[in-house]
Amino acid sequence: MATGRSVASDDHGQIPHPTGARSYPVALSTLASVRAAAASEGQRYGLAGRPLNDLVLVANELATNAVRHGGGSGLMWLWCDDGCVYCQVRDQGAGMHDPMHAGERASSTNALTGRGLWLVRQMSDRLDIDSDGGGTTVTVAIPVDPAGESTVDADGASNN
Repeated sequence: MATGRSVASDDHGQIPHPTGARSYPVALSTLASVRAAAASEGQRYGLAGRPLNDLVLVANELATNAVRHGGGSGLMWLWCDDGCVYCQVRDQGAGMHDPMHAGERASSTNALTGRGLWLVRQMSDRLDIDSDGGGTTVTVAIPVDPAGESTVDADGASNN
C-alpha cells in the first residue's frame, strides 16, 4: 500500500479523533487486545485482506512504540471517516526529537529496533505525528478500498 503520500506533521495540525471514536488502553499487558480491537474495528469498517492486516500491524507498532518510548502507556482510537480507517495512538512520553523525519528511512539490517515507523509509513496513505514534551500522538489513515470510497460511515452503518 506504499503510496508515497505519507506525510508527517509536527505543527499541531494533528487530525483530532471524533468524540464518538472508540478508545482502547495501551500498555504492555494490552498489546494483544490492541491488535484484536484493530482487527475487529477494521472489519466493522470494511477492511479485509492486506489492508486489514496492515491496520493490525500499524496498531501494534504504534502501541508498542508508546510502551517502549512513550512512558509505558497510552490510548488508541479507531474510527472511519472519508473513506479511510484511522488509527491514532497518544502517549505521555518526552516526545520525539525530529517527528517530521521519523521513520523516513529503514534502519540498518543489523539494528535490533528502529523499523516500526518506517513500516507504518509503508502501509499507510497518511501519517501525522504531533510531538512535544508532553507526549506524542501518531495518526495513520488506511483507505477502506482502492477507489477510496467508504462502505461504512463513522458509526459503522453502511452508506451504499
